[in-house]
Amino acid sequence: MDRLVRYSIWVALLLGCSDLPEPTALRFTCQDDSSCAAGYLCDDFQKACLPLAKACRLYVTPGAKVAGADGSADRPFPLIQNAVDSAVDDCAIYVGEGTYEEALTVSARRGKLLVTGEHATEPPVIQVPKDKEDGILVEADHVSLIRLSIQGGAHGVHFRGKSNRQLEGGHAQSITIDGMDAAPTTPGLDSAGVLLEYTNGTKVSSATISRVRAAVGKNFSFCLSDLDAERCVRDRSSCSCGTNPGRTGAGILIAHSTGCSAMDNSISNVVGGPGGIASGWNQTGGAGGIGAGVLLLSTSTCTIKGNVISNVRGGDGFGKGDSFINGGTGGVGAGIYLLAAGGGAQANRIASNTITQVAGGIGGPAKRLNGELEAEGSTQEGFGVYVGKEAVENYFDRNTIDGEGIVYIYDATPNSSVELDSLEKEVNPTNLGKVVVVKSPGLKLKAAAIANYRGEAGQAGEYYRHPKYGVGGFPGLPGVGIRLIQCTDCSVTGFEIRKITGGRGGSGPNGFTGGVGGDAIGVYLQGCKNTTVDGKVDLPTLAGGKQGYYTQGKDGQVIEKKEE
Repeated sequence: MDRLVRYSIWVALLLGCSDLPEPTALRFTCQDDSSCAAGYLCDDFQKACLPLAKACRLYVTPGAKVAGADGSADRPFPLIQNAVDSAVDDCAIYVGEGTYEEALTVSARRGKLLVTGEHATEPPVIQVPKDKEDGILVEADHVSLIRLSIQGGAHGVHFRGKSNRQLEGGHAQSITIDGMDAAPTTPGLDSAGVLLEYTNGTKVSSATISRVRAAVGKNFSFCLSDLDAERCVRDRSSCSCGTNPGRTGAGILIAHSTGCSAMDNSISNVVGGPGGIASGWNQTGGAGGIGAGVLLLSTSTCTIKGNVISNVRGGDGFGKGDSFINGGTGGVGAGIYLLAAGGGAQANRIASNTITQVAGGIGGPAKRLNGELEAEGSTQEGFGVYVGKEAVENYFDRNTIDGEGIVYIYDATPNSSVELDSLEKEVNPTNLGKVVVVKSPGLKLKAAAIANYRGEAGQAGEYYRHPKYGVGGFPGLPGVGIRLIQCTDCSVTGFEIRKITGGRGGSGPNGFTGGVGGDAIGVYLQGCKNTTVDGKVDLPTLAGGKQGYYTQGKDGQVIEKKEE
């Protein structure tokens, strides 16, 4: 059907429409326009209700060479950016099949904007130039992107608001993002298929995101003064010396946002960046960067649901196999990663996500020196869900890792009862333990067999201004069978816990002790009151984590039940 005929009835119907509502009905299936809410019409390609503008229609055909191109069907623009710059108020841009070598910027504007591939079977391809970070940068409210394919860049789609004003609305639906790679752009840059930054109510749905790789960390630098070195020893988070970790790679990264959603997306082949390079005597290689299917940073009231996440890995720590180099720890791999940096990361809902094949990065290699222990970096673990400090107050429901349920119970109905199936696969459902319960008063948890869990490895130590200042390797984290946090009047019964291992300590530079291995803990009660525990912990099968090298530290302990 000729596109002028196909859209003529839509234009006629929309001429008298009131302002369009936010596109909450994008996924509502339809047969004709009568099935859709006011302000929506039925897209006859994918049979879904789409928000369409009242009168503005612009068309784009790749490489079009038409005199007096004005974006009409007869005189289409050759570039999508031409149409974006020409769009006024509420407008729809229909992008024809083919490849467009450009990066788009949608600046602040009035009204709503829809940019959509014109045909369902062959979405147009946006090939991002190598010197551009963002394939599509959106800085305007209420922009919808549908049926587009983006290749290259550090971020395929970037919805960017400001710290003092969140971007409102917006939707990326049925887009394909492939080959996000920060390496050709800015060193030390994170990479994400879709990045939502300071947004409210923005949605990502039915997207296919693959091959995301973050950049390498910045190289080693000495502290310029004793004062700088002392600061690093006191507080490593404020340290500007040493070697920087690899950058974060994520399929979808949502930062400082509220009310957003990532639903029914397919995310695969995501890798954190490798650690920064150490090249001189006694330096420590950078840790590998985080690799995550979906990462939430200081984000609240968002919904992460129905996503299929596979083949996610943390970046590798740097090492040269050199006797004078201390290997960096591998980066964490996680299907879903929640982190609170300065607040937030609360009341998010993580439901019905299927996660497979997640692994941590490999520790950097090192050699023996004078018969002493080698200083290779610790290889990191992979987790279905990684819950950072101050990010425990989030809701999880029906998520799986390699076919095993992820049991993380927060704010359960008071005095409720939960009965668990056996959890014995060699997977780490969360970084906090095989089973986690948070702030659920009166919960009665009846567990079964719980086995095969390993704690997170510690970070490598560094020296900052030879030979006076430095830190040893950091401790490995505990391996935990069941962890209860701030639970009152709870009970845990019926469990049989075995094969729990603490995380390995981080390596220490020459002259500094390697990190202590993490403890292996059967049941860990943190801030709990009047909580009873009745089950079995098979202590001979538990193992404390190995100490980190260079100078020998000590292994972690085996603890049946720990309370603090």
